[in-house]
Amino acid sequence: VRGHDFDGHMSYVAYVLQHWSIPAASEGWEAYQPPLYYVVSAGWLRLIGWGNLQEGWGYVLQWGSLVFSFLTLFIGVGICTKLFAKTKDVWGAVASSTYVAVFPALIFFAPRANNDLLYQVFAFASVGLLLVWMRKNNLWVLFSLAVTLALGLLTKMNVIPLVVFSLLCI
Repeated sequence: VRGHDFDGHMSYVAYVLQHWSIPAASEGWEAYQPPLYYVVSAGWLRLIGWGNLQEGWGYVLQWGSLVFSFLTLFIGVGICTKLFAKTKDVWGAVASSTYVAVFPALIFFAPRANNDLLYQVFAFASVGLLLVWMRKNNLWVLFSLAVTLALGLLTKMNVIPLVVFSLLCI
């Protein structure tokens, strides 16, 4: 399954892989996007020996999206487990974890090679860290939250509402 913007994302990754720089926003359909996903993808392709962009490299990136999807699922289940840990409400933890497992955006984007899944990893991690900070009020957790939100901003601007929400909670 490929999205309507697959070619735009792939050209961005190819540009980073070939030039090891970020294209100008006017140089491609998706070139206005923040760079973290594309730098990570180019580094992954180079690391596993697909740096010359042989046929099928888009499918290799789709496997990376699946990994990001599982990571998001793991973080989401961890959040659900922590939310119900004090009350020992097993059914609440199972029900909320099941909801995360069938979360439409998680399933819909899992096979796509774009920055949405890495954004979801940082968004879920930020929510988890915010919940931990609200319970423990620990400076290191707050620092981790700030780093996670910053990485989210370097991945996709959709994290801005979560930044605002986090600031309001702090």
